[in-house]
Amino acid sequence: MRPYIRAATLAALLSLGIGLHAYITFFMSADGPDSFGVGLLKWAIVPYLVAAALALISRNALIGIVAVALVLLVDAWTYYEVFFHPKGSTAALALLWMPIWNPVLVVPIGAFVGWIWSGMLPADQNAP
Repeated sequence: MRPYIRAATLAALLSLGIGLHAYITFFMSADGPDSFGVGLLKWAIVPYLVAAALALISRNALIGIVAVALVLLVDAWTYYEVFFHPKGSTAALALLWMPIWNPVLVVPIGAFVGWIWSGMLPADQNAP
C-alpha cells in the first residue's frame, strides 16, 4: 500500500470518528449542543488524537489506521447501545466512560496489532 493511501485512509477514519461524535453532540442531544455536549465532544476525540499521534511518532501509518479503526468500531457499538438498544437507565454513561477506555485499552491494542501487521508486510510495502 502506498504511503499516500495509508495517510488518506487514516485521515478518512479520523474524520468518521470525529464526525460520529460531532453528530452525537449536535444532533442527538435532546436540547441541542450545550457546554456539556461540547466538552463531551472534546473528551471523545482524545482517543483519535492519541492514535494519530502514535502514527506520527512511529512514522507508521498502519499503527494509526488499525488503532483508529478499532476505536471507531467500539464507538459505533457504544452509539448503538446508547441510542438504539439501551439496556437500562444508565446506558448513556457509556458516552462518558468509553473515552477513558479507548486510549487506555483500545488504542494500545490496536497499535500493537498494527505494529505486528506492519512487521509481517514485505519490506517494499512497509516503507514509510
